[in-house]
Amino acid sequence: MKLSSPLVLKEIITATQADLFPGERWASLSYFQVDGISIDSRQIEKGELFFALRGNNFDGHDFVEQSLNKGAAAAVVTRNWFEKQTPKPAGLFMIVPDTLQAFQELASYYRQKFSVTVIAITGTNGKTTTKEMAYRVLSQTVTALRNPGNLNNHIGVPLTLFQLKPEVSVAVVEMGANHFGEIQRLCEIARPDVGLITNVGAGHLEFFGNVRNVARAKAELFDYLNATGIALVNLDDPLVMEVARRVQHRRTFGFSSDAEIKGTYLGMDVLGHPSFKLQNKTVIKLKVLGKHQANNALAAAAIGIHYNISLTAIKEALEAYEGLSKRMEFVKLKGNILLLNDTYNANPDSMQQALKTLQHVARNRGGRSFAVLADMLELGQQSVGAHKQIGLLTCQLKVDFLITFGQQAQGISETAKQHGLQQSFHFDDKAEIVKFILSHLQEHDVILVKGSRGMRMEEVVEELKTRMTI
Repeated sequence: MKLSSPLVLKEIITATQADLFPGERWASLSYFQVDGISIDSRQIEKGELFFALRGNNFDGHDFVEQSLNKGAAAAVVTRNWFEKQTPKPAGLFMIVPDTLQAFQELASYYRQKFSVTVIAITGTNGKTTTKEMAYRVLSQTVTALRNPGNLNNHIGVPLTLFQLKPEVSVAVVEMGANHFGEIQRLCEIARPDVGLITNVGAGHLEFFGNVRNVARAKAELFDYLNATGIALVNLDDPLVMEVARRVQHRRTFGFSSDAEIKGTYLGMDVLGHPSFKLQNKTVIKLKVLGKHQANNALAAAAIGIHYNISLTAIKEALEAYEGLSKRMEFVKLKGNILLLNDTYNANPDSMQQALKTLQHVARNRGGRSFAVLADMLELGQQSVGAHKQIGLLTCQLKVDFLITFGQQAQGISETAKQHGLQQSFHFDDKAEIVKFILSHLQEHDVILVKGSRGMRMEEVVEELKTRMTI
């Protein structure tokens, strides 16, 4: 990744507190600089600084030699690794206790080289969509930057900051976490000026234990804001409101009548596209599916209004937004059948919203609903109850066909059947799921496929698309 502002050696050493090897070359390297950062030896380019990061499935130290041979200016390695090397490898090395921490500290240093406003977004649901919408709203009038995809973690946020350029005036940085302290650490790196929590729900309960602890973790964003920092507060979420009480400067948004930045929900059209009125003036009709998307759009609009972007420009940006892959993605299949691909992730709140959207679309089209649901992961001790609640909801919504996959999701289908949903089936083979669906589909039917990332339910979607392409 090329840097718009190259880093000289003294800057890198100051930021990372690294020791240099070979040290005797310090004087001759006083004007040494790197013009890029890399954590992937496959993509490294000449003159870039290689960080040997350790992951769950790889160790960057295994690719140090390869990176240097490809022209890396230097490699940042751990002291423990370097001391074990006999003889010492050729090349310039920056030796640190922890390469990830050094990577983060250098990103934080790099962020401070620019006059940029950082807007941090976190929350249980909708943070990636809100970030994308906000980026488009801001881009109407300023040069903006945002995380590519959902690179929102301890590596993704630094990578985003390394993409800063002098012309960028606002950076929208999504922050994700499944443990306490992670949002705080990301804030230490990115130094946000504005913070927004989309909502607080039942996500990553395996690590947080309960929803109130989720709120505590998300609140680390508001806690970090300094005396001049601004919190944009979702007035419709009681837990967000609770953790925002200690913020000195805040602006509220929501569909509540008391919100400073106000939305009025107008409903969904036949295909599930929501619309709302902004500030009692401007009607915004979205192209993305589900009532919850109006919440995301209003949050993005709040960011735009905070930066004095006109309602007309906000409307234009939000109405042009077409959504992200695997997030309530609208797919047309042959036979006038619709597929709702929501396979990116799942938790109880997002599962409920997806099922409600499914039923709305199916009923308005005069077709039947197929809910293909897989495990909601990382729910800990609340997993059994959460899956049972989804099973009960499918009955209440009168889903026509319920199909489940995964050990925990079996509780969805079993609960649904116990409460009277006869067309409730569980499969252990995705190929069998596709076969079952194809044998039962009729014109105008609507299929929802959803599950946590680890369940890889996009495999069902891709097979259906292959078999039923228009």
